[in-house]
Amino acid sequence: MNTRILACALCAAALGTSAGAENKVYPNRWVRIGTNLRDDRELERVREIVRTASAHGLTGIALSAGLDRLDLQPPDYGRRLQELKKTCDGLKVKIIPSFMSAGYGGAVLAHDKNLAAGLPVKDALFVVKGGEAGLRRSGSRMAASRGAQAGGSAASPCPGVSKTWSRPTRR
Repeated sequence: MNTRILACALCAAALGTSAGAENKVYPNRWVRIGTNLRDDRELERVREIVRTASAHGLTGIALSAGLDRLDLQPPDYGRRLQELKKTCDGLKVKIIPSFMSAGYGGAVLAHDKNLAAGLPVKDALFVVKGGEAGLRRSGSRMAASRGAQAGGSAASPCPGVSKTWSRPTRR
């Protein structure tokens, strides 16, 4: 009998605790949306997410949409972004922009791939022929002194480094 009373008391306490938690209102309820807004079909997909979020009481969207490279976007991108803003304003959903990626730096590299970080290479001799630069395979101080230590050989002083490199042409 005492076990039944204890079980009922625990159930009542658990129900009372969960009921109280449902009444708490969080002022910032967001959904994260990642998109490229490249066409009107994608815009409509994002609008549907915003409508659903608004219907369920969410207050904002954390929008990751290539905002860190606005100058590289096609002309219609700005129009679609304005239409999304109108939809959000009408539903009283805030847009929280994600415009700076701290990850791999894709937006920075989209502007200039020469800004990519790389490992320093010392004493490596490159030979340029016909617009391509390649590592000199023999006679390099690096090949003689460090190649064997790094698991390479005189024929391949830098394992993992491609043999040739050529500058891409700009369009």
